[in-house]
Amino acid sequence: MGQELRPAVQQRQQRTRAFARSLVPATRIGLATQSAVTRLILRDAFTGLLRRSYGDTSSILTRT
Repeated sequence: MGQELRPAVQQRQQRTRAFARSLVPATRIGLATQSAVTRLILRDAFTGLLRRSYGDTSSILTRT
């Protein structure tokens, strides 16, 4: 039974590792890019989009 699950487990592990890498950039350039994008999307121009996409954003966005 374990051998039948192995491909599915390996695929999920691979996706999880890829997702984790997207959260923690491996290079200074990647970190700078992530920081710049984060600052950009948290600007007032994007608050409506974030609220529609994620619902209650009161913990990260100020209401205008």
